[in-house]
Amino acid sequence: MNCEELVKESGVCPYLKECPIFATFLDPNDKNSMKIIKTYCEGDYTKCARYKLRSNNKKVPLNLLPDGSYIK
Repeated sequence: MNCEELVKESGVCPYLKECPIFATFLDPNDKNSMKIIKTYCEGDYTKCARYKLRSNNKKVPLNLLPDGSYIK
């Protein structure tokens, strides 16, 4: 099993540690933030709008949330 397969199998986004949304806007003590973290960051991260752009070498807007909505 290669590194990419291992990350995918673990369910944790390979970009999690570098993600400015995770570090800046998501609060582990907030119920809504935890839902986003469990759904995208530690769940099926391939559905994350940020992951999709980054994995296709596209610029990721700082205010883009994993569900595709934007922080105003």
